Amino acid sequence: MDNLILPVWPLPLNDTMRIALALVIAGLAGEGLNRFVRLPRVSGYALAGLLVGPLMLGWFGVHNIGFFRIVIDLALALLLFELGNRVDLHWLRVNPWIVLPASPKPV
Repeated sequence: MDNLILPVWPLPLNDTMRIALALVIAGLAGEGLNRFVRLPRVSGYALAGLLVGPLMLGWFGVHNIGFFRIVIDLALALLLFELGNRVDLHWLRVNPWIVLPASPKPV
């Protein structure tokens, strides 16, 4: 008897499912590192990227970067947004030497 009603197990991971799982893993890793280790959430996002990237699980590689371009752009926007929340502009006014170029050394 053939059970055509039941899905094939394990479920095949198509590209949309991989993106969804990567976002869930990144969110959980960011929140976990923030609560338990007291690191910024961005560290958890980077750790999740290393986990699902080509070096560990291999869900995303060089061959499909063009396909995931919008997701990469959204991830970079999220990273820059988190960084913008952390940087204090008053600190840049107090330390203007960071923004100013270095003076050339005399020869």
